[in-house]
Amino acid sequence: EEEVKTLQRLFRNVVLTGNSSVVLVNGPAGIGKSAMIRAMCDGMREHHPNVFFVSSKLDQFQRVPFGCFKQVIDELLLDILAKSSNQVREWKKKILDVVGNNGALLTAMFPLLQELIGAQPPAPVLPPTESQSRLVILFSKFICVFACKERPLVLFFDDVQWADRNSLQQISSFCSFSNFSNMLVIAAYRNDEVDNFHPLIDAIKNIQGAGIPVQNIPLSQLKLSHVCQMLVDSLQCSPEKVSPLASVIYAKSKGNPFFTLQLVETMYKEKVIRYIVPTAPNQPGEWQWNLADIQSNFRSDVIEFIKDRIIKMPESTRHLLSLASCIGDTFQLETLSVVSGGKSVTDLLPILLELQRTGLIVPVISSQPIHDTSTFNLDFNLNPNISNPGMVASVDATQRFFSAMNFSFLHDRVQQAANELLSHEERTSTHFQIGNRLFALAEKDSETMEAKGFDIANHWNMSLSIVPDEDRLKMLTFYRSIVQKAKAAASYLNAFTYVEAGLYLAKARDLPSPSVNPKDIATVVIEPTQLIDLNSPFWKSHRSLIYGLSLDYAEVFYLCGNGTQAKSIFKMLLGQTSDVNGKFEIYHHLVTLASAQSEFLESVQWYEQAMILLEVPEDQRGLYPELQQKELNQKLYKKVEELRAGRPIASLINLPLCQDPHQLMISRLYDSVTYVAYVAFDTLKAFLSLNGIIRMIEHGWNGIESFLCQMVCTEMLQMGELKLGYQYALLGLKSTELPFEVIKSLSCRGWTAATGCTISWSEGYEATIKAGAHTLELALEQGDVQFFGIGTVARFYFRMYDATLSEMFLQIIQDKKEAQQILKAGKALLDCTSQSIFRGHLPLNPNLLSNRDRDQ
Repeated sequence: EEEVKTLQRLFRNVVLTGNSSVVLVNGPAGIGKSAMIRAMCDGMREHHPNVFFVSSKLDQFQRVPFGCFKQVIDELLLDILAKSSNQVREWKKKILDVVGNNGALLTAMFPLLQELIGAQPPAPVLPPTESQSRLVILFSKFICVFACKERPLVLFFDDVQWADRNSLQQISSFCSFSNFSNMLVIAAYRNDEVDNFHPLIDAIKNIQGAGIPVQNIPLSQLKLSHVCQMLVDSLQCSPEKVSPLASVIYAKSKGNPFFTLQLVETMYKEKVIRYIVPTAPNQPGEWQWNLADIQSNFRSDVIEFIKDRIIKMPESTRHLLSLASCIGDTFQLETLSVVSGGKSVTDLLPILLELQRTGLIVPVISSQPIHDTSTFNLDFNLNPNISNPGMVASVDATQRFFSAMNFSFLHDRVQQAANELLSHEERTSTHFQIGNRLFALAEKDSETMEAKGFDIANHWNMSLSIVPDEDRLKMLTFYRSIVQKAKAAASYLNAFTYVEAGLYLAKARDLPSPSVNPKDIATVVIEPTQLIDLNSPFWKSHRSLIYGLSLDYAEVFYLCGNGTQAKSIFKMLLGQTSDVNGKFEIYHHLVTLASAQSEFLESVQWYEQAMILLEVPEDQRGLYPELQQKELNQKLYKKVEELRAGRPIASLINLPLCQDPHQLMISRLYDSVTYVAYVAFDTLKAFLSLNGIIRMIEHGWNGIESFLCQMVCTEMLQMGELKLGYQYALLGLKSTELPFEVIKSLSCRGWTAATGCTISWSEGYEATIKAGAHTLELALEQGDVQFFGIGTVARFYFRMYDATLSEMFLQIIQDKKEAQQILKAGKALLDCTSQSIFRGHLPLNPNLLSNRDRDQ
C-alpha cells in the first residue's frame, strides 16, 4: 500500500505541476510489480480520464528494435484516430510540426502513424552516425508531443531487464530531453537479473545526470503473516486453523505472491483444499486439506510446478501452448493459426478458450491483458460478450473478430515453463518452422514483411544450426535486407546479430555460434580473417551479397563504438574488390573513422588514396607544402574570378545541382576531410575552400558549399579581399535555403562556420548569439554530432563578451547536458569542449582574472 501511495503521489505531482518523473519499480519475478502499477493506473484513470495511460511489455525471447515503443505508440495513435475529425487534424498538425522533413523515418517504424499524418517524402540521407543522432532526437521530440498540461502522459515499460541497449538509450534520451514535461515514466524490472554492467544502469545514470529525479521503489516477498492473513480472508477461517497450511505454502513459495496464488488456486481446483458442505441445516460447513498430500504432490519450484500443470493437459493443448510460447509473450490467434501448420481459427479457438479457463492465458484488448475475465465471457458459438453484445452480427464477422484477437500468458513464468517442455531439438525446429511460415506469408504481402521482418529474423536466429542448404540463399538475401532495416532504426546491436547470422549461413565462419559476444562489441579486437572466411564457397558464387554483409559487419562495429575493429575489416575488404565504387566507399569510411579517432594524419592519407583511386591529378588534391600556400591560393583565387567572369557573387545561387557521379564522390571526400583540414592542415583547408568554389561554378551545387563559402571568406580576408569574402559568406548562408535535400542536410555546418567567421564580426553580438542558437537547432535536427560540439564551443566563446566567468561555466554545463542527448561517438569532442579553454584554443588570458574566478 505504501508503494502504491508513492506512485499516486508522483502521478498527482505530474498532473498538478506539469513536471515529469521517472519511477523504477524493482523486485524478483512474480513479486507483483506489474499488478501494482496497473492497479494504480486503473484507479487514477477513473479520476483523471484525460490522462494518456499506455504500457509496453518486453519479451524475454523476442528482441525487436523499437519493439517496446511500438506498443505504446500504436495505442496512442489509435486513441487519437478515434477522436473527432477536428481533433485528428489538430494532432496531425502537432506531429507534422515536430517531425518536419523526417516523418518517413517514423512511419517506417510505426506504420499506423501514416494513417494520421499521411505518406511522407523520403528523409534526407545522412551518414550512419548522423543518422543515428537524428533518429534519437526526432523520436524524443515525437514522444514528448503526446504529453501536455491538458493531457499528461503515463508510460509504463514492463520487464525492461530484457530491453536492448538501443531501446534503453532511447528511453534515457527522451527522459533527458528539454521538452520532457507532463510525463510519468514507470519502468519495472527484475533486480536479480540486472547487474552493474547491464545497460539499464547506464540509462539510469544518464537520466540522473540530466537532472531528472528518479524514484526507486523496491518490492519484497510476502511474509508468513501475509500468507496467513490471505488464507484467513479467503477461507474465512481462524488464524489458528490456517497457520499450518500457511506455513507449508510459504515454505514452497518462499513468499512469492504469484507462486503463492498459483499454489492455492491449483490446490482448490484439484480438490486438495475443499469445502465440506454441512449435512444438517444448522451445522456450519468447513474447509479441509491434507498437509501430507500438499507436501508430497506440489513442487517448490514455480517453473516445475507450472510444468506439472501443463503436462496434465491433453497433448494437443500442451503442444499449442508450447508453440505459442515460441511466438512470444503475447500472440495473435491468426499468427498461431499460420505457424501451427494452417489449423483454422475454428480448430484453435476451443483449445485457447479451455486454456483461458485454466487461467494460464488471458485475452488482450487494446494491448492490456484482462486478468479478471469474470465479465469477459468468450463462447465460440455466440457473439463476443464485451461492451456491446451486438457488435458482431454474423459467424464470419465472429471469426474475423477472433482471428485478430490477441492472447497473453498469465505470467512470464508460464511462458517459460511451456517453452521448457520442448526439447532443444524441438524448440530449434519450432522456431525454424515459425520463421519459414511467417516468411512465406510475408513474401506475398509487403506490409506483412514490414511488420514481421524482425520477428522472422529472430526466429531464424534461434534455428541456424538446422538450416538446410537449399534455404541458405533465400535467408542470406533476407538477412542483408533486415540488416539495413535495423541500421535505419539505429538498432545496431540487432543489426550486428543479423550480420553474424548471415555470415554463419554463408559458411563464412564454421562456428556453432557468433564469435563476438554483443556485450563485447565495443571493445573486442579480433583478426578479421577469424571473423570472415575469405575461402568460403559463397565468396565465389554470391560474392556481391557476402561482400555487402561484410561491409555491414565493419560498419556496425564502427557504429557500436569499435572503430579499431571496423578499420581492420575495412582494410581487409579493400583487397576483395576491384570495383571503383566499392573501393571508394571503403576509403570514405576509413577517412571518417580516422578522423573520429583523432588520427588526423592517417585520415588525410586515406583521403589521398581515395583521390588517387578517382584519378584526381596530384596538383588537384590540396596536399602541398605550406611554403607554397600563398602562391597556390593566389592561383586558385585567380581561377575563381576567371570562372565567375564578372557575374555578381549573389547570382551564383542560380547554379544547378551537380549531377556528375564522379564529382559527387569528390565532394563526399571533401566533406569527410574538411573537419580534419580545419583542425590540423591549413594548406588543405585553403585548397578545399577555394577549389570547392571552382568545382561549384563548373559542376553545380553539391551540398558542402554552404560551409566552404564561409571558409573562402576567411581565406579572402587574409588576401585583403574583405568585400568579396563577405559576399561569399552571404552566398553560403543563402544556399541553405535552396530546395535541394543534399544541401539542407548539411546546412548546420554552413551556419556554424558563418556564426564564428562572418556574423560575429559583421553583424554584432545579438545577431551572433541568435545565429548560434539557430546553428544548434539545425545540428540537433540533422544529428550532426561534430558540428553540435563546434557550435557549443562557439556559443561559449561569444558569451564571454557578455557574462561573468561563473555564468559562462554554468552555460557550458547546460550545453553539455543538451549535447548528451545526441552524443555517443562524439564524447571525446564533448570533453574537448570544456577543456579547450585551458589548452589555449580560446583567447582567455588567465592573468586578467581574479584569483576567485581563476580557481573556478
